Amino acid sequence: PHDDLFWKFWNQAAVRSGTWKYLRIGSGADYLYDLDKDPTETRNVIAEHPEKARALRAKLSAWADKMMPISSPDNGLNDQEQRWYSHYFNTPPLKSP
Repeated sequence: PHDDLFWKFWNQAAVRSGTWKYLRIGSGADYLYDLDKDPTETRNVIAEHPEKARALRAKLSAWADKMMPISSPDNGLNDQEQRWYSHYFNTPPLKSP
């Protein structure tokens, strides 16, 4: 019944809008997935669709600004989050800003 779906978990936040999912994590990393073409979220297409990413990031920021307390994921990652993200995204450990 909603055009967009928002959620926050640990130090990440995401928005799902149509077939698109935008994910921002506390290290400052951003991910964009076209769930119609990639339902398992294995290919980050943010470089190919920067305008879509900016639009979804703006929606996510507007949603986060309404949360109490403000819940934008800008606080860095704890050790558990770093291990989880490194495993999930198959990348070297992420560094907090």
